[in-house]
Amino acid sequence: MKTRQWSMVCLVVIVGLAGCSGLFPSDGKQSGTTTEPHDLSYPDGYGGSGITDPEKAIDQHESVLSKADSHTLTVNVTGEVSIFNTSMDFQLEQNTAAEREAFSESFSVEESTFIRESRYSSSNNTYEMNKTEDEPVRYETYQESFDSQAVFVQGFISEWLSNATFGEASRVTHDGKQVFRYEVTGVDSAEPFVLDFDGDPRLKSFNGTAFVTENGVVRSFSYTMGYTIADGTNKTLSAKYHITDVDSTTVEEPTWVTTAKEQT
Repeated sequence: MKTRQWSMVCLVVIVGLAGCSGLFPSDGKQSGTTTEPHDLSYPDGYGGSGITDPEKAIDQHESVLSKADSHTLTVNVTGEVSIFNTSMDFQLEQNTAAEREAFSESFSVEESTFIRESRYSSSNNTYEMNKTEDEPVRYETYQESFDSQAVFVQGFISEWLSNATFGEASRVTHDGKQVFRYEVTGVDSAEPFVLDFDGDPRLKSFNGTAFVTENGVVRSFSYTMGYTIADGTNKTLSAKYHITDVDSTTVEEPTWVTTAKEQT
């Protein structure tokens, strides 16, 4: 199966058309989070004062998800490109036990979708739908063996964990799960967090929050950062990485697949 990567080329197209990029931060609210006393043990690579071993933290996250039957990954970025409000949304649902996967991503400018790409794979069949601005929808169908390639490393999560400094842990309930909450107090390098929007960023501010399960899965990693680029322009960027429905993701065939079957 094709390597699952973000279509950063599409993102560059949007940035290039506008001439520059700078993203608005989100409101920073963490819905569904309550502080409660819990009997939890710290996962490998973590402690009460933050990450103790980044390599172990990354390995634990990847190991647990690689053994899961299914999970859902979403990544959201919101902000502004030049004078236009823009957003990027990415979602991947994977059920390795059933050999099914559904992927979608979209880039919007002023609430109007500029680029949309979707892919659905079931057993040995893969269907794709692509739509760019005013161009007609394009469909493609091909065969390839299902590959449960680890998609959970997407979103630069390994680079984030390698560069982030976590503060004191608190035990909370988040989205119905008992987890550790860590505030991200700083980063060693800003570059992994600008998501290829800019090169050589100079960090000015960084605020982030991570929710980590007892078995080491980073359920959520969200942040807002301020930085300066080489020409002195100040920018902000916010992003959220979210893992949900581990071992309970059911991948349904999207409605557009029927059209793809008819037209290819």
